Amino acid sequence: MNTPLRIGVLKLADSAPVIMGRHQGIFARHGLETEIVVSPSWANIADGLAWNRLDAAVIFAPLAMMTALGRRGHDTGLRPLGRISRSGNTIMLRGANPVEGTWNAGRQGRQAFDRWSTAIGRKPRIAVVHMYST
Repeated sequence: MNTPLRIGVLKLADSAPVIMGRHQGIFARHGLETEIVVSPSWANIADGLAWNRLDAAVIFAPLAMMTALGRRGHDTGLRPLGRISRSGNTIMLRGANPVEGTWNAGRQGRQAFDRWSTAIGRKPRIAVVHMYST
């Protein structure tokens, strides 16, 4: 019996191609025994790759690059296989949104942001999901 290829995923839509590929037997048809490992965070995915607990993973590009460069503790020898989605990152604003729809770039976008910032009554706090996120 072969050791299964351990593929790390999060409970996100980005992981759907890998999960469906296993479920539909695509990996098996190509001679790959796989195990899907659902992780609780991006950091767990990166650490799993860096410390040999995972063989592959669905991971967003900036974290993959920083992990491959050894920023998770040591040189990993990671190589990208391919892209399965377009970014997926978005900016979410909490609170009153005085402008409906998508904010355009440029002056109109800045004005919409300023109205939103004024409506929440304080200086906005903006965060990213991970220190290597875009």
